[in-house]
Amino acid sequence: MDIGKLFRDAWGLFVKDIGPLIVGLLIASLVPAVAAVVIAAATIGASFSGLQVDPQGAVTGADSMTWALIISGSVAIVVVTLFLSVPLYVGILSGVFRRVREGREMAYVDAFSGFSMFGKVIWATVLLGLIFTAIFVVPTAVIVGGAAAGSGILAGLGVVVLLAAMVAYVYLGIGWVYVFPVIVDRGLGVTEAMGESRRLVHGTGWWWTFLVLFLLQLVVGAVSFALGLIPFIGAVATIVLYPFVLTYIVAMYFQARSDAARTAGFEPGDMRRGQGGLDGAEYVTARRN
Repeated sequence: MDIGKLFRDAWGLFVKDIGPLIVGLLIASLVPAVAAVVIAAATIGASFSGLQVDPQGAVTGADSMTWALIISGSVAIVVVTLFLSVPLYVGILSGVFRRVREGREMAYVDAFSGFSMFGKVIWATVLLGLIFTAIFVVPTAVIVGGAAAGSGILAGLGVVVLLAAMVAYVYLGIGWVYVFPVIVDRGLGVTEAMGESRRLVHGTGWWWTFLVLFLLQLVVGAVSFALGLIPFIGAVATIVLYPFVLTYIVAMYFQARSDAARTAGFEPGDMRRGQGGLDGAEYVTARRN
């Protein structure tokens, strides 16, 4: 993977559609936030209307309906935020892919295109979330159980298992970095996209993929920190930097496809440069002699 080319391609995609990218990010951030505030006001906020504080400072008036409103409101906020934010962010990603594949300028409403893949992207988010949560359930249970039983050995074992879980979390997280790009680009199902993502990562090399993601974090973190030293600039930096992260992942994906094609014995074809701008995204179907 060519790191210099990776940053050039990501920057090229970013500056060509900087307006729609930033507007799309604002839509993906504000729409779920507004929905969450409305739900919170209608449920959790309403539950507080019956509460009272007596002269001793004790809270009274909390009945079963109060707790039902609080619990249902909290669940609704999580569900609605998930159902809105994930398709909106995937829609931005889809707009970047269309820029590469079709040479089409991103539109300001591209963020909403992710709802056409609603089932797949929600299931992918839920499945990945469950897997990553399950990784930490066992070590957490062992540590808590050891602490409750006063067993230093059991708690120590839990710490060791927790460290192993952290390694597994990083390993799988890197391996599945292309799940959403594969769903957007190729329309595969969730489990197929997970398998294809791992194939692409191992075609490039797991450590290379880890390195380029680590460099991205360093660059984004350094720029965000530097701009954050200027008043009111930190928030603006976040708005600008996240779309660059998306274009960087897209550039990584196409380079990974090129690397996988070479590993499999195919020659990367030349993609038109025009308005799209990435080499090696399409492949000839004949093997090398």
